[in-house]
Amino acid sequence: IWITIGGGESVQFKEGKLWKNYEKKEAYEAEEGSFAANVLTSLNYVSQTEVGLELVNEIAGDEDFRVDIEKTSFTNKFSRRKQKISYLPNFGLETFGEGGEEGIQSPAVGLIHELGHAKIQKDVLKEFGRDSKEFRKHINKSGDKLLEEENEVVRKYETPVAKELNEKFGANEGIRVANERYSAYENAADDVRVLGPTSTEKKNAKTTKKKN
Repeated sequence: IWITIGGGESVQFKEGKLWKNYEKKEAYEAEEGSFAANVLTSLNYVSQTEVGLELVNEIAGDEDFRVDIEKTSFTNKFSRRKQKISYLPNFGLETFGEGGEEGIQSPAVGLIHELGHAKIQKDVLKEFGRDSKEFRKHINKSGDKLLEEENEVVRKYETPVAKELNEKFGANEGIRVANERYSAYENAADDVRVLGPTSTEKKNAKTTKKKN
C-alpha cells in the first residue's frame, strides 16, 4: 500500500508503519494532521479487527500488487484501471435504519470498503492474469455485476469491521444493502464531515456528493 504525499512522491505502508524505503528500513514521520498521518491512523484503526488486519496485511504485503491511496475532495472510490483509492479521511458515510435512527460510519471503515474492492481485483489478477478476458470483464464491470461486488464488499469486509469496532449504525447494526441502482444504498445518505479518520461524530453540516 502506497500513500501519495504530493510532489510526485509516495510513502509505503507496511507492518503498521510508514516507510520512505522499506528495504533499507528508512521510516517516514508523517506530520500530524497530514493526509499520510490520517491514512496511517485509518489503517491501524481497522487493523484492530480480525477481518481488517487480514485484509490490510494481505494488500500491503503483496509486492506484485500495488495499491496507491490518494487524497480527494470528492468521494471515496477504487479505480480499477489505475488501481488507486481516492480517500476522504475526514468524511464518514451517514446511514439510517428502518426506524429512522441515524448513524455515521467512520472514514476508516470507508477506506476498508475500498480495500475490499482492491482485494477482489487482486484475486482476479492472481487467477486469470492482466491480459485475460476475465480481467477485462472485471475492469468493465457494470450493472448487476457491479452491484454484486458492492454487496460482497459490504458483507465480507465493511460490515464485520464496523461491527467489531462497535460502529453500530443504520439497519441491522452496520449492514448496508445496495438496491437495484448502482452505488445507491437503501440505508445510506451522504458523506458528512466528522472529527477525524476514526470518528463517527459529525463536525458540521457540510456534505459531499453521494458515495460510490
